[in-house]
Amino acid sequence: MSFSLPENLDRFSREGLADLERIALDELKTLKASISDPETATDEQVTEVEALAAAITTIQTEKQSREDRLARLAATDSLTAEPGAPVVASAETPVKDVAETATAPEVGNAAGTIVAATVTHSTETEKAPLRSVQPGDIAPLTDAPELPDGAASQWVIRASVDSNHKRGGEVRMGQEVTMEQVGEIFANRAIGLSSNKGLVAAGGTMQLPIAQIERQYKPEYVLDGGLDDLGAYKKLEKVSQAFNSGADSVTAGIAWCAPSPVDYSTCNPIAVDGLFQAPEVLAPRGGLRHNQGLAFSDFFGGDFVLPITGYNILTEAQVIADTAKTCFTIPCPPFVDDRLNVAALCLTGNILQNRAYPEFVAEFTRGATAAMAHLVNREILAEIVTGSTAVNLSTVDPWLTDGTVVSQVLSAAELAAMDIRYFYRSRLDQRVTVVLPAWLKAPMRADWIRRNAFQNSDDLADAAINAMFSLRGIDVQWVMDFQDAFAPTNGAGAIIAGEQLGTTGVAVTNRPFTFPTSVSFLAYLPGTWVIARNSVIRLDMVYDSTKLATNQVTQLFVEDGYKPMRMCTESRYYTVPICASGSTGAQRAVACTDVTP
Repeated sequence: MSFSLPENLDRFSREGLADLERIALDELKTLKASISDPETATDEQVTEVEALAAAITTIQTEKQSREDRLARLAATDSLTAEPGAPVVASAETPVKDVAETATAPEVGNAAGTIVAATVTHSTETEKAPLRSVQPGDIAPLTDAPELPDGAASQWVIRASVDSNHKRGGEVRMGQEVTMEQVGEIFANRAIGLSSNKGLVAAGGTMQLPIAQIERQYKPEYVLDGGLDDLGAYKKLEKVSQAFNSGADSVTAGIAWCAPSPVDYSTCNPIAVDGLFQAPEVLAPRGGLRHNQGLAFSDFFGGDFVLPITGYNILTEAQVIADTAKTCFTIPCPPFVDDRLNVAALCLTGNILQNRAYPEFVAEFTRGATAAMAHLVNREILAEIVTGSTAVNLSTVDPWLTDGTVVSQVLSAAELAAMDIRYFYRSRLDQRVTVVLPAWLKAPMRADWIRRNAFQNSDDLADAAINAMFSLRGIDVQWVMDFQDAFAPTNGAGAIIAGEQLGTTGVAVTNRPFTFPTSVSFLAYLPGTWVIARNSVIRLDMVYDSTKLATNQVTQLFVEDGYKPMRMCTESRYYTVPICASGSTGAQRAVACTDVTP
């Protein structure tokens, strides 16, 4: 445990106590998160948790005691105030949270941008005699230069925390302060760091707000978001001429004169359609141990030929002869331990880019999140394919020579569904789930319209395709990231490059010239596949000292756990050849003969 509670809390200001409490709470959360199973926690871990909890309680008690004393003192203000003077504070005066920071004005308004001054402590501080930190320790104290009338900007320093000062009384967060007061705020915050060894683990970082330096501009010097390019140009021209005493320093006298407008929108059609759907369960401990159900053959020990142990079929003679009957012992099922995979998305952004072009940052973040969903979708489907039994219909008739799409796919799917019902000896109307790539609808329609004597009114809509499957007792699911350029290895080997839908690249040869000539599909009973998920999806924005030096920030960090789990015995992965030829079965000639009675 790196946190240690100082013996004397009287030396800490209110801000210092708040910092101590926050550090102790963070360490307590980290320690408890490291205990994966509370039932197996060690005595040392429990002792550390209890010590941190006791320290936090002590700090909170000290904070409350001070607040109570302040309230009691404030209650006497009305007795000491001059007649007619307003009361400065009362017991009901709200106290701001010391961790709160002042709200920075938006980019482009009259207040301008804000630069935040902070104190960073990243290594262990040796105990040393305390002394008062003077303003000169931070920056030379010089008088601000006199600004001439009509000056473009001025600087304002505002406190980022509440602070008690020996001279000048209490400073509230957001209040305008002098450099001398900044020095006192610095000293108050530094007390907690210099007097408590080991507040921050070695190599760690803690950032405490001190003050904000605000650059304020007059409206005529602000290029706000409401200006178009021409308006911004006019304002820049006026500012430049004023700076150069009216000289014509900015000119634009060629071609169209006016600059082109800028469209800041971004084409980003990525969506999360076509994601695989399955029942989901929570796995808060990182996984789940389970068996994989029963098949019909399990009840016979895999032997269907009499005599079968436990299943007695006797003739009358055997009954009369008291033939011994056998019994079958109920077995213990094997268990599998499915552990969650971890999917993480991390985006690094630039602080200045966030301010200058927030539309693109937001659009890119949205698109990256959707792209991550498709990546996880691909990996889930790949794991399900691996956990299924492969059945290749490409080597035997009628699949080998059929040469169509509609009849091939529907007939193969119905074959799979019927075989699965027989495998389990389930109800004859048992629904079966079939998972197909979303692109298959297009070659099915192409095959349909190429038939002889095709009528436009007889086109094959999505609803009609789904109805064909439903008529066969099949619930079909159309998914992306399955047998395409993003997942070319799904199916009976790699999909030929010229048949991969979604291929990237500028060359025409990178585009598919035909639909894939084979398709694979999953077939299983509903509930066979269940997705285990983590209980928490982490979504953070992280500031790191090494990145801040270059204006970088971890824009988004998303972390989630997932694992497809097979809960039933059988899952099939069928492959069948297809060709959108429109061919039908061979026609049979019928001869009509004039027969005279």
